[in-house]
Amino acid sequence: MLALVLGVLTATGAVRVWMVFVLAGLNGTVNALDNPSRQAFVIEMVGPEDLANAVGLNSVIVNASRVVGPALAGLLIVSVGCRCASC
Repeated sequence: MLALVLGVLTATGAVRVWMVFVLAGLNGTVNALDNPSRQAFVIEMVGPEDLANAVGLNSVIVNASRVVGPALAGLLIVSVGCRCASC
């Protein structure tokens, strides 16, 4: 949701530096609450015998998305072009 807000603000040209700081702070707060609660119920979803595999798979998915996501965004910006007000 926060990324959508940032995307809309950027697309409309209304984004300001303070807005990015506020959204980054809110994103950190959401992650600080979401990640521990998500990890707490992983054992209930997969059971103790598959816990190591589930944690490993989750780590691979998270780190792969950190690599692939920005690369895809870069390709999208190059192919479609940037339509923000600051470019």
